[in-house]
Amino acid sequence: MARRTRILYIQHAGAIGGSAMSLYYTVRGLNVERYEPMVALIRPAEELRELYRRAGAEVIDWPGVVTFEHTTAHWCSLGRPLCWVHQYKLGVGLGRSMARVEALAEATRPDLVHLNSVVLFPAAVALWRRNRRFIWHVREHPVPGHLGLRRRLLGWGLMNLPAEVIFLSEADRSAWVRGERGVVVENYVDFDAMQTAERSAARVRLGLPADAPVLLYLGGLSRMKGVFVLLQALVELQRRLPGLRCLMPGGVYPPPASWKSRVARATLPLVGSGTEGQTAERFIAEQGLAEVCRRSPVTTEVADHFAAADLVLFPATEPHFGRPIIEGAAAGIPAVASDLPGASDLIVDGVTGLLVPAGDAGRLADAVAQVLADEGGRRAMGQAARAAARERFDVARGVSRIEALYEQTLGERPRQPPVRASH
Repeated sequence: MARRTRILYIQHAGAIGGSAMSLYYTVRGLNVERYEPMVALIRPAEELRELYRRAGAEVIDWPGVVTFEHTTAHWCSLGRPLCWVHQYKLGVGLGRSMARVEALAEATRPDLVHLNSVVLFPAAVALWRRNRRFIWHVREHPVPGHLGLRRRLLGWGLMNLPAEVIFLSEADRSAWVRGERGVVVENYVDFDAMQTAERSAARVRLGLPADAPVLLYLGGLSRMKGVFVLLQALVELQRRLPGLRCLMPGGVYPPPASWKSRVARATLPLVGSGTEGQTAERFIAEQGLAEVCRRSPVTTEVADHFAAADLVLFPATEPHFGRPIIEGAAAGIPAVASDLPGASDLIVDGVTGLLVPAGDAGRLADAVAQVLADEGGRRAMGQAARAAARERFDVARGVSRIEALYEQTLGERPRQPPVRASH
């Protein structure tokens, strides 16, 4: 039997989320006779180890690699003191971090490296220095920043480093690079996994009333995901929709994972409103939303949540790809989402869901009430969403496109690295 092609994935995230699940679907969908996947975790976590082992990959803990945080998912603003620590670590530890990436590639000897985020810019530079073939998967939208210097640096890397670049949407691609650089491969979803639960049985397992209006939100307690817009809308909706429940898997404030988190939770309430999670939990308590918000720990087992829901909510305040929208579509559930890049190109407004202005809790509440009041229209939207998603987000079709990029990259001679940044 011929030797399989060794693909090394470097995963930046330290918890279950959109990027982690997208990588899981990629690894699980690979042709096992052709490819041998390895996943290196730069922020090791048992839940991620188990996830990728279940997908069939060898998992390697490889801490010591720093990330370059400058996207809508996480911007290290110079106005946030907690980010100063990260900026310091990035500056002081950059050389050591790049050496760690080079050592990882030397230890695993991959045929190709797949970087799972734009924030792995230091890893991209390290791979370029050693003339290693790699794919760079950009899952984030850029932020302007203060002066735009960091954004331009990342954009230069995406334009000039010798890698195939994958974007999740045309909006992301045009925001990061110029011309025809890069390709768009939208996220994908396993349709079979979203069809395993029956509605009434799922509601029983989740402890939900059979006839309650049920919403589903999968953004945790993150401001960027729109948790505060959601909570403000729920204050209004609980008056208009008796018995309303909002499922929030990932909505339980997790234990602090680092000393920075512990310090933030202890000190921020003394000088302000606290962390995002603390502020959200206090709002839920003060507004009497504890019964409405059915919060639970983060999980990869969400089929019951989708089966039980009438509507998916994606009230993001910053542009990013709306994985819950396509997962809901696969389950035949329409979505109400913010009219931002990353969501607006996933929804045909009025056909597969509704779009509302980002940050407008009143419009969000009105849209939710509108959809829930029309059961026939809601079902039609869900069916249309599922039909459209079949054409765009099927996992087999998406992974085959990734494999084609692997073969294209492996068949190319390495490009000469750029000498300097253009101005």
